[in-house]
Amino acid sequence: MTFLKTLSEVYEIVIFTASTKPYADYILNMIDSKGIYIQHRLYREHTDCVNSVYHKDLSMLGRQLSKTIIIDNLSENF
Repeated sequence: MTFLKTLSEVYEIVIFTASTKPYADYILNMIDSKGIYIQHRLYREHTDCVNSVYHKDLSMLGRQLSKTIIIDNLSENF
C-alpha cells in the first residue's frame, strides 16, 4: 500500500490487465479499497487476443507514451 500511496502522490496510476474484470476488481479493491490510488482500470475486454496471447494496445490508455512507465511480466503483451 505504501508503494501505491507514494506513487499516486506524483503519478497517475492506470492498471491495464489481461485479467477479467471481476477477478481484477476483486484484487484491486483489496489493494485500493477506497479507490484513491488507482485512477483508471483497463481489463481483458480492452485487449486483442492473438494466438492465445492478450495484447494490450497502449493507445487505449489515451496518454502520451513518452511519459508512460509500463510494468508487466510479459513483454509480448504490449
